[in-house]
Amino acid sequence: MTASSADEPTTPHTRSWSAPGEGHLGALVLHGLTGNPGGVLPVARHLTEAGAAVEVPLLPGHGTAWRDLTRVGWRDWARTARTSLAVLRARSERQVVVGLSMGGALTLLLAETEPDLAGIALINPAVTFDDPRRRILPLARRLGVSVGAIGDDIAQHGRYEGAYPRVPAAAIAELAALQDRVRADLDQIRCPVLLLTSVHDHVVPPRDSDLVAHGVASDHVEQVALQRSYHVATLDHDGALVAEQIARFAARVAGPDAHATPPVGNQP
Repeated sequence: MTASSADEPTTPHTRSWSAPGEGHLGALVLHGLTGNPGGVLPVARHLTEAGAAVEVPLLPGHGTAWRDLTRVGWRDWARTARTSLAVLRARSERQVVVGLSMGGALTLLLAETEPDLAGIALINPAVTFDDPRRRILPLARRLGVSVGAIGDDIAQHGRYEGAYPRVPAAAIAELAALQDRVRADLDQIRCPVLLLTSVHDHVVPPRDSDLVAHGVASDHVEQVALQRSYHVATLDHDGALVAEQIARFAARVAGPDAHATPPVGNQP
Protein backbone atom coordinates (compact mmCIF):
# COMPACT_ATOMS: atom_id res chain seq x y z
CA MET A 1 0.00 0.00 0.00
CA THR A 2 1.22 3.45 -0.86
CA ALA A 3 1.06 6.56 1.30
CA SER A 4 -2.23 7.50 -0.38
CA SER A 5 -3.92 4.30 0.78
CA ALA A 6 -5.53 6.02 3.74
CA ASP A 7 -7.77 7.85 1.24
CA GLU A 8 -9.33 4.65 -0.08
CA PRO A 9 -12.97 3.88 0.80
CA THR A 10 -13.40 2.09 4.10
CA THR A 11 -15.28 -1.20 4.38
CA PRO A 12 -15.36 -3.49 7.42
CA HIS A 13 -13.09 -6.53 7.20
CA THR A 14 -14.48 -9.24 9.43
CA ARG A 15 -11.83 -11.86 8.72
CA SER A 16 -8.22 -12.18 9.68
CA TRP A 17 -5.77 -10.87 7.10
CA SER A 18 -2.34 -12.20 6.21
CA ALA A 19 0.55 -11.52 3.82
CA PRO A 20 3.63 -13.77 3.31
CA GLY A 21 6.47 -11.22 3.18
CA GLU A 22 10.09 -11.61 2.15
CA GLY A 23 11.44 -13.40 5.22
CA HIS A 24 13.22 -10.79 7.34
CA LEU A 25 10.57 -8.60 8.98
CA GLY A 26 7.31 -9.82 10.46
CA ALA A 27 4.57 -7.51 11.74
CA LEU A 28 1.62 -8.41 13.94
CA VAL A 29 -1.11 -5.73 13.73
CA LEU A 30 -3.93 -5.71 16.31
CA HIS A 31 -7.28 -3.93 16.15
CA GLY A 32 -9.26 -2.44 19.01
CA LEU A 33 -12.31 -3.36 21.09
CA THR A 34 -15.51 -3.63 18.98
CA GLY A 35 -13.41 -3.07 15.85
CA ASN A 36 -12.08 -5.42 13.19
CA PRO A 37 -9.02 -5.87 10.94
CA GLY A 38 -10.35 -3.21 8.57
CA GLY A 39 -9.50 -0.56 11.13
CA VAL A 40 -5.77 -1.29 10.87
CA LEU A 41 -5.56 -2.65 7.34
CA PRO A 42 -3.98 0.51 5.84
CA VAL A 43 -1.01 0.05 8.19
CA ALA A 44 -0.83 -3.67 7.45
CA ARG A 45 -0.82 -3.15 3.70
CA HIS A 46 1.83 -0.45 3.92
CA LEU A 47 4.06 -2.83 5.88
CA THR A 48 3.43 -5.52 3.28
CA GLU A 49 4.56 -3.23 0.48
CA ALA A 50 7.76 -2.71 2.47
CA GLY A 51 8.35 -6.46 2.35
CA ALA A 52 7.07 -7.49 5.76
CA ALA A 53 5.22 -10.66 6.54
CA VAL A 54 2.01 -9.49 8.22
CA GLU A 55 -0.68 -11.04 10.40
CA VAL A 56 -3.85 -9.14 11.30
CA PRO A 57 -5.98 -11.51 13.40
CA LEU A 58 -9.68 -11.05 14.00
CA LEU A 59 -9.84 -11.07 17.79
CA PRO A 60 -12.37 -13.43 19.45
CA GLY A 61 -15.87 -12.02 19.82
CA HIS A 62 -15.36 -9.58 16.95
CA GLY A 63 -16.56 -9.51 13.36
CA THR A 64 -19.89 -11.16 14.15
CA ALA A 65 -22.41 -9.58 16.56
CA TRP A 66 -21.69 -7.39 19.59
CA ARG A 67 -23.31 -9.85 22.01
CA ASP A 68 -20.55 -12.34 21.16
CA LEU A 69 -18.18 -10.20 23.24
CA THR A 70 -19.94 -11.47 26.36
CA ARG A 71 -18.56 -14.95 25.65
CA VAL A 72 -14.86 -14.07 25.56
CA GLY A 73 -12.27 -12.38 27.77
CA TRP A 74 -8.93 -10.66 27.56
CA ARG A 75 -7.05 -13.94 27.84
CA ASP A 76 -8.79 -15.11 24.65
CA TRP A 77 -7.65 -11.95 22.86
CA ALA A 78 -4.11 -12.41 24.19
CA ARG A 79 -4.06 -16.07 23.16
CA THR A 80 -5.01 -15.17 19.60
CA ALA A 81 -2.31 -12.49 19.49
CA ARG A 82 0.33 -14.95 20.73
CA THR A 83 -0.74 -17.56 18.17
CA SER A 84 -0.43 -15.03 15.35
CA LEU A 85 3.00 -13.98 16.63
CA ALA A 86 4.10 -17.61 16.58
CA VAL A 87 2.95 -17.84 12.95
CA LEU A 88 5.08 -14.81 12.10
CA ARG A 89 8.11 -16.23 13.87
CA ALA A 90 7.93 -19.27 11.63
CA ARG A 91 8.39 -17.14 8.52
CA SER A 92 10.38 -14.04 9.59
CA GLU A 93 13.62 -13.28 11.40
CA ARG A 94 12.59 -10.21 13.42
CA GLN A 95 9.11 -9.20 14.60
CA VAL A 96 7.37 -5.97 15.53
CA VAL A 97 3.89 -5.64 16.99
CA VAL A 98 1.49 -2.80 16.20
CA GLY A 99 -1.71 -2.09 18.11
CA LEU A 100 -4.60 0.38 17.99
CA SER A 101 -6.46 1.20 21.23
CA MET A 102 -7.13 -2.12 23.02
CA GLY A 103 -4.79 -3.64 20.44
CA GLY A 104 -2.18 -1.33 21.94
CA ALA A 105 -2.80 -2.83 25.38
CA LEU A 106 -2.37 -6.31 23.91
CA THR A 107 0.82 -5.15 22.21
CA LEU A 108 2.19 -3.98 25.54
CA LEU A 109 1.24 -7.31 27.12
CA LEU A 110 3.23 -9.16 24.47
CA ALA A 111 6.22 -6.85 24.91
CA GLU A 112 6.18 -7.50 28.67
CA THR A 113 6.44 -11.25 28.15
CA GLU A 114 8.25 -11.57 24.79
CA PRO A 115 11.62 -9.81 25.27
CA ASP A 116 12.89 -10.72 21.81
CA LEU A 117 10.52 -8.38 19.96
CA ALA A 118 12.34 -5.91 17.73
CA GLY A 119 9.95 -3.12 18.69
CA ILE A 120 6.34 -2.10 19.25
CA ALA A 121 4.21 0.68 17.73
CA LEU A 122 1.17 1.94 19.62
CA ILE A 123 -1.65 4.02 18.16
CA ASN A 124 -3.72 5.68 20.91
CA PRO A 125 -3.13 2.77 23.31
CA ALA A 126 -5.88 2.22 25.89
CA VAL A 127 -4.21 1.50 29.23
CA THR A 128 -6.51 3.17 31.79
CA PHE A 129 -10.21 3.11 32.64
CA ASP A 130 -10.91 6.01 34.97
CA ASP A 131 -14.69 6.12 34.56
CA PRO A 132 -16.34 6.39 38.02
CA ARG A 133 -18.85 3.77 36.87
CA ARG A 134 -16.11 1.16 36.95
CA ARG A 135 -17.20 0.14 40.46
CA ILE A 136 -20.57 -1.05 39.13
CA LEU A 137 -19.10 -3.07 36.24
CA PRO A 138 -19.47 -6.41 38.09
CA LEU A 139 -23.19 -5.77 38.61
CA ALA A 140 -23.67 -4.45 35.08
CA ARG A 141 -21.96 -7.55 33.78
CA ARG A 142 -24.25 -9.88 35.69
CA LEU A 143 -27.30 -7.97 34.46
CA GLY A 144 -26.15 -8.15 30.84
CA VAL A 145 -25.95 -4.38 30.46
CA SER A 146 -24.50 -2.86 27.29
CA VAL A 147 -23.66 0.72 26.30
CA GLY A 148 -23.57 2.70 23.06
CA ALA A 149 -20.87 2.44 20.47
CA ILE A 150 -17.31 3.55 21.18
CA GLY A 151 -16.10 2.99 17.61
CA ASP A 152 -15.90 5.19 14.51
CA ASP A 153 -14.32 8.17 16.29
CA ILE A 154 -12.94 9.61 13.05
CA ALA A 155 -12.62 13.27 12.10
CA GLN A 156 -12.61 12.72 8.34
CA HIS A 157 -16.13 12.84 6.90
CA GLY A 158 -17.40 9.63 5.35
CA ARG A 159 -14.90 7.31 7.01
CA TYR A 160 -16.16 4.39 9.06
CA GLU A 161 -14.43 1.67 11.03
CA GLY A 162 -17.38 -0.70 10.89
CA ALA A 163 -17.29 -1.20 14.67
CA TYR A 164 -20.08 -2.77 16.70
CA PRO A 165 -23.00 -0.43 17.54
CA ARG A 166 -22.89 -1.47 21.20
CA VAL A 167 -20.38 -2.88 23.69
CA PRO A 168 -21.34 -5.18 26.60
CA ALA A 169 -20.33 -4.25 30.14
CA ALA A 170 -18.67 -7.68 30.23
CA ALA A 171 -16.25 -6.63 27.48
CA ILE A 172 -15.50 -3.33 29.21
CA ALA A 173 -14.72 -5.24 32.41
CA GLU A 174 -12.36 -7.52 30.49
CA LEU A 175 -10.63 -4.53 28.94
CA ALA A 176 -10.20 -2.95 32.38
CA ALA A 177 -8.68 -6.18 33.70
CA LEU A 178 -6.26 -6.28 30.76
CA GLN A 179 -5.28 -2.69 31.40
CA ASP A 180 -4.59 -3.39 35.07
CA ARG A 181 -2.39 -6.32 34.09
CA VAL A 182 -0.47 -4.28 31.52
CA ARG A 183 0.16 -1.23 33.72
CA ALA A 184 1.60 -3.41 36.48
CA ASP A 185 4.50 -4.58 34.28
CA LEU A 186 5.26 -1.67 31.98
CA ASP A 187 8.78 -1.52 33.40
CA GLN A 188 9.46 -4.95 31.87
CA ILE A 189 9.39 -3.45 28.38
CA ARG A 190 12.86 -2.74 27.02
CA CYS A 191 12.38 -2.92 23.26
CA PRO A 192 12.04 0.27 21.16
CA VAL A 193 8.62 1.93 21.38
CA LEU A 194 6.82 4.20 18.91
CA LEU A 195 3.76 6.07 20.23
CA LEU A 196 1.37 7.79 17.83
CA THR A 197 -1.12 9.88 19.76
CA SER A 198 -4.14 11.85 18.58
CA VAL A 199 -4.32 15.24 20.26
CA HIS A 200 -8.12 15.13 19.99
CA ASP A 201 -9.29 11.65 20.99
CA HIS A 202 -12.83 11.11 22.28
CA VAL A 203 -12.23 7.50 23.37
CA VAL A 204 -8.77 7.26 24.96
CA PRO A 205 -7.15 10.27 26.66
CA PRO A 206 -3.71 11.27 25.31
CA ARG A 207 -2.34 10.90 28.83
CA ASP A 208 -2.48 7.12 28.34
CA SER A 209 0.35 7.47 25.83
CA ASP A 210 2.30 9.60 28.29
CA LEU A 211 1.81 6.96 30.97
CA VAL A 212 3.30 4.36 28.64
CA ALA A 213 6.18 6.61 27.60
CA HIS A 214 7.18 7.21 31.20
CA GLY A 215 6.44 3.68 32.41
CA VAL A 216 8.48 1.53 30.03
CA ALA A 217 12.15 0.78 30.63
CA SER A 218 13.11 1.22 26.97
CA ASP A 219 15.84 3.72 26.11
CA HIS A 220 14.27 4.25 22.68
CA VAL A 221 10.84 5.88 22.99
CA GLU A 222 9.55 7.99 20.12
CA GLN A 223 6.30 10.00 20.35
CA VAL A 224 4.45 11.49 17.40
CA ALA A 225 1.48 13.82 17.92
CA LEU A 226 -1.38 13.44 15.44
CA GLN A 227 -2.98 16.86 15.10
CA ARG A 228 -5.76 16.14 12.61
CA SER A 229 -7.18 12.79 13.68
CA TYR A 230 -9.48 11.37 16.32
CA HIS A 231 -9.18 7.92 17.92
CA VAL A 232 -9.13 5.70 14.82
CA ALA A 233 -6.15 7.56 13.38
CA THR A 234 -5.37 4.71 10.99
CA LEU A 235 -8.44 5.65 8.94
CA ASP A 236 -8.36 9.39 9.55
CA HIS A 237 -6.62 12.46 8.10
CA ASP A 238 -3.27 11.30 9.52
CA GLY A 239 -3.66 7.74 8.26
CA ALA A 240 -0.87 7.99 5.68
CA LEU A 241 1.46 9.55 8.27
CA VAL A 242 0.68 6.76 10.74
CA ALA A 243 1.42 4.06 8.17
CA GLU A 244 4.64 5.72 7.03
CA GLN A 245 5.93 6.33 10.56
CA ILE A 246 5.29 2.71 11.54
CA ALA A 247 6.95 1.31 8.40
CA ARG A 248 10.04 3.47 8.97
CA PHE A 249 10.18 2.53 12.63
CA ALA A 250 9.88 -1.18 11.80
CA ALA A 251 12.65 -0.98 9.22
CA ARG A 252 14.87 0.90 11.66
CA VAL A 253 14.46 -1.38 14.69
CA ALA A 254 14.44 -4.66 12.77
CA GLY A 255 17.11 -3.80 10.21
CA PRO A 256 20.77 -4.91 10.22
CA ASP A 257 21.86 -1.72 12.01
CA ALA A 258 19.12 -1.87 14.64
CA HIS A 259 21.45 -2.15 17.62
CA ALA A 260 23.29 0.97 16.54
CA THR A 261 20.11 3.05 16.35
CA PRO A 262 20.23 5.91 18.89
CA PRO A 263 17.24 6.71 21.08
CA VAL A 264 14.72 9.02 19.44
CA GLY A 265 13.05 11.80 21.43
CA ASN A 266 9.59 13.31 21.18
CA GLN A 267 8.48 14.45 17.75
CA PRO A 268 6.07 17.30 17.05
